[in-house]
Amino acid sequence: MKLLNVTRLADIELANVASAGPTDTAAQVLEKVNDSEGPWAVMLDDSKRPVRWISAETLAEVDGAIGDHSNPDNGDHKATVTISGRSTVQEALEALLK
Repeated sequence: MKLLNVTRLADIELANVASAGPTDTAAQVLEKVNDSEGPWAVMLDDSKRPVRWISAETLAEVDGAIGDHSNPDNGDHKATVTISGRSTVQEALEALLK
């Protein structure tokens, strides 16, 4: 439990997750997802901030640009909290649980 208070998010090794913007096509993002370490892509806004997660299942249902396509039935989620890499793991968990 003590590690939660002292470990910074920036010190944790992150998985290789695909990222995409709203003008990327579903086929382009699906290719990135297949080359990454998970079945998801994080969607970024024009300022490169995370907006939501989109699943490979949803991408398979989309033709053309992704835009704001989302399907909660496939586990897609909107980003509701942005956490700084300087935050501790405990601070991040508290922010996510609010």
